[in-house]
Amino acid sequence: MSRVTAPLLSFSGSGQIAKTQVYAEWKGIPYVRRYVIPANPRSADQTLTRTAFSWLNFVWRTAPADFVAPWKAAVQGRQMIDRNLWIKQNNSMLRTAGSLDGLVLSPGARGGISSTITITPGAGQLTFAGSDPTPLPAGWTIVGLIGAAILEQDPQLDTDYTMNVVSDSSTPFSVVMSGLAATTDYAAAGWWVYQRSASATDLAYSAATATIVTTA
Repeated sequence: MSRVTAPLLSFSGSGQIAKTQVYAEWKGIPYVRRYVIPANPRSADQTLTRTAFSWLNFVWRTAPADFVAPWKAAVQGRQMIDRNLWIKQNNSMLRTAGSLDGLVLSPGARGGISSTITITPGAGQLTFAGSDPTPLPAGWTIVGLIGAAILEQDPQLDTDYTMNVVSDSSTPFSVVMSGLAATTDYAAAGWWVYQRSASATDLAYSAATATIVTTA
């Protein structure tokens, strides 16, 4: 049964009415739709989509702030939340993949400039390093290099959701991610963080797509 605010001439409502209409709100926007009973289909394609969606959702739940930041910046001003963009960018690829190769780890935001970041494997570790991208737009400065890695796996079968993230905020930009398993494959990538003006919160992020790297 629908719940209303300020009856009888309500300003808003939530829930279903007589199993004909459903009233709800999304990101502050009220809407109404036809009431339907979910069919809960279980075709092979739909199962693949659901499994990849679930895997991505579990990764997001424990992802650290440095990982979330570019996704949050990328959705500002859009009717979408950061988690949904992460899933949208990766779900279509993962539903048919048995690997995390090509996983989008940063979508890029606010014109962040991409520049090569090398990943060098060591004994149970990865080193992320890069040269300062040049030239930069007027007023921009580099404020960080972020490295991220997650265990290489089949997102349809495996359940390791730990996104490892490291950062370096000073030149020369180089940071070691330690504590990883030895002789093990990881999907890894690095990206840059820029400050675009005098405001410490006016940040831009370069895009980053994972490649498979094997620790020593």
